[in-house]
Amino acid sequence: MKKRSFWVPVLVGILLVLALAACGEKTGAEATATALAAVTDSPVEHSEPGSNRLGEWAEGSGLAMVARAIDDPAVPDSTGYQPKPGTRLVAVHFELGSLSGTHHGTPHAAKLIDDRGVKYEAVYGAMAEHAEIQSVAVEMGERVSGWMAFELPEDAVPMFLEYKPDVWGRYIELRVSLVE
Repeated sequence: MKKRSFWVPVLVGILLVLALAACGEKTGAEATATALAAVTDSPVEHSEPGSNRLGEWAEGSGLAMVARAIDDPAVPDSTGYQPKPGTRLVAVHFELGSLSGTHHGTPHAAKLIDDRGVKYEAVYGAMAEHAEIQSVAVEMGERVSGWMAFELPEDAVPMFLEYKPDVWGRYIELRVSLVE
């Protein structure tokens, strides 16, 4: 009997120490914000999807992205691309970071949305002055950065960049503003 009574307080003590240690850790939004700040080297602002401004990070489902700059109109690479009549080339510089696990950054999952809600696919090999973002695996704490080009009608106003990859049959959606 004495052996059993000795182990009960020891087990309770161990559980109490583990519980207190867990309470001291950051959880939820605070942990996400800390992880994002570590990835981005910049302060984090939580916002509704698409409610942020150019240069502000959005995060969700273990990913973070930001549109750093917009070049409107962008200079097309005349050797391999010519915009259709009545359109122009718009380039967006964006970064994608992983907050948890590994994510295969797929630039083709990004679309530009204009002021009418029309979504535009990226045009590859179209820019003369900017390096295109590459499709690469992004480990936790890493990020990938580069430019994407989109062909828009002359009167369309770029409003958002949406990143919506299919991850194991589940769509993740991040949206950042292209408005300063």
